[in-house]
Amino acid sequence: MARILFTTIPITGHVRPGLPIARELVSAGHDVLWYTGKRFEHWVSRTGANFTASAAVPGADNPDVDLLERMDGQRAGLSGFRRIIRELFVEPVPAYAAELRPLIDE
Repeated sequence: MARILFTTIPITGHVRPGLPIARELVSAGHDVLWYTGKRFEHWVSRTGANFTASAAVPGADNPDVDLLERMDGQRAGLSGFRRIIRELFVEPVPAYAAELRPLIDE
């Protein structure tokens, strides 16, 4: 069967929607690897997918840190939204790429 790589920003709203999809793919016999924050390892593992932790976003490898809650109070208004986009999506791109390259090559 196919080998499938899920990559999600380590935020609940980005991980949760893929869980039933990963479960179905695993049930169909596909080899699924999921790259996200350590906080979601238990969720991912329950689907039957293999988990690999992201360290690209500071705190993403800490199972006790909710990244959006950590930013609470600093995300109000447009400037807060820009900060979230910059810190969680844009700045980590080089680190994401470096971590994902070996997984993709595999």
